[in-house]
Amino acid sequence: MNRSSVTSYFFLFVFIYISSFLNNFESSSAAAAAGAGDEVTNLKQGIAEVENRIQEQILSHQGVGTNRRVVVLGQTGNGKSTLINFLAGRNLTMEEIEGEGVARRNLVVDNPLPGFAFSHDINVGTRLPAAWFYQSPGDGVNVDVSNNAVFWDCPGFGDTRGSIDQISNAFAINKILKYPSSDGLPLQIKIVLVISEELITERAEIFLGLLDRLTKLIPDYQQLQRSLVLVFSKHRQENDVRQQVIEISAQVSAGAGEAAVGEGGQRVAVTPQTTALLRYIAAHANERIALFPMPEEVELEQPGPFRHDDIREEILQKIAAASYMAEPESRISIEPEARELARNFANSINADITNMLRDNATNEIIEHFKTVIGQHHTTITPLREGFSRDSSRLRPSHLHLNPGRLFATLNELLDSFIPNEQVKSRVRKTIGLLTFLRSLNIDVNYATENWMQTFNVVAAKATGLSRAPTVEVVAEDGLLKISGYLVSMGDVVSAVRLHPEISMSPTFRRIEVAAFNTFIFDMDASFPGVSLSMKQ
Repeated sequence: MNRSSVTSYFFLFVFIYISSFLNNFESSSAAAAAGAGDEVTNLKQGIAEVENRIQEQILSHQGVGTNRRVVVLGQTGNGKSTLINFLAGRNLTMEEIEGEGVARRNLVVDNPLPGFAFSHDINVGTRLPAAWFYQSPGDGVNVDVSNNAVFWDCPGFGDTRGSIDQISNAFAINKILKYPSSDGLPLQIKIVLVISEELITERAEIFLGLLDRLTKLIPDYQQLQRSLVLVFSKHRQENDVRQQVIEISAQVSAGAGEAAVGEGGQRVAVTPQTTALLRYIAAHANERIALFPMPEEVELEQPGPFRHDDIREEILQKIAAASYMAEPESRISIEPEARELARNFANSINADITNMLRDNATNEIIEHFKTVIGQHHTTITPLREGFSRDSSRLRPSHLHLNPGRLFATLNELLDSFIPNEQVKSRVRKTIGLLTFLRSLNIDVNYATENWMQTFNVVAAKATGLSRAPTVEVVAEDGLLKISGYLVSMGDVVSAVRLHPEISMSPTFRRIEVAAFNTFIFDMDASFPGVSLSMKQ
């Protein structure tokens, strides 16, 4: 741009050299995550489906106290979904099913609650969590009149579908225990463990294994025991389940770390936490154990409707009598093969976070810098001091390996430099997923060096903006050269004032500006007889 007199009356943004400044930085390619193939892709899709389902369920129960949750757990095929539908008052019908020459009866839900899946074996069942809001009638009979809650049907323990489903199931349970409520209130959790009665009469080692899973899921077993209700499904009247629990507890307590249980006297290792939980359940068997009978155990000679309000009421009352846990800490264990898949998935997630920060977050920071430059109304000095502070805050040296400090620093950066809530939400949610994977496999790491390299690039640009441009007088050519990062037309005016001969001497006829960045005309400047040229 050349003219004999340069007078700018613009007060608007003229972006002359956008590509060479903040938008122009080398895009570092993130290393491909180890093992990222079909299995990782399928797991990512499964996790997304679970998260979408939970969000949908939370929103569908918005305004009804989603902070109070009754989390229904148990092995696949033990009747979790059927129990919740029964408690919800849905129509259940007894059907006779022929199998291997023997007729048996099952409960079938005629009009199931939306999203609920059913299984009568260990191979199929709840894959995506579903929820039902329980609201007490308030008739003075129910003890839970003021304690309405959302019942969550969780994927089953012991899922046989492989590592992908193990991790997806663990993610679902973890989310239900931690996902914020729609009303923002602190979470309150009760646990209902559904157990097929045969697991205590014939396979007591599996029963103990389920209790062990619970104590690992909720490490604070004292908190767990006050919030736990056991519902034995497929109960037969001739079995005194409560007495059997008391007897197994006595065997375990006397076994000093292991017990001989089951029909074959199989020896099972039992942790102190499981022993203490079992002892508590045995001591409070009437309050902590509810029974959901086998279809043939009720007074129906022929298959037909299963309507037993007395059984429903008793189970609901026992659940209502349990205490809530306030935002309990939780840990989930999975098999070694699934832990390896979790590690591979984490590598892919680390790469995703790096890409998001590079492609989205840094662009938002760039726009932040542009806005700061365009909206400043003071002298250049405080503007540059601000960029110097920004540069310091964006340096990766502020990060530590301590996860608490890591997240605090990242959240500070996101809140300070990124106004786009959607971008911030995506970054935070993905880091949260990585934290969950780390809870499954301690070998999962946060690739903070890769993440922060993207911030380091824009930090370098902020450092450049904090420094005044270089000014050089070429007297023999009658030239004033200005080069560097220019934050305003004030940089040109300042350079001329530092060299008054440019406006006084007839030998000077040119000002040449080489801006490394977007150059903004934001103030008046008049240099009679002098040409101004801008170049990249």
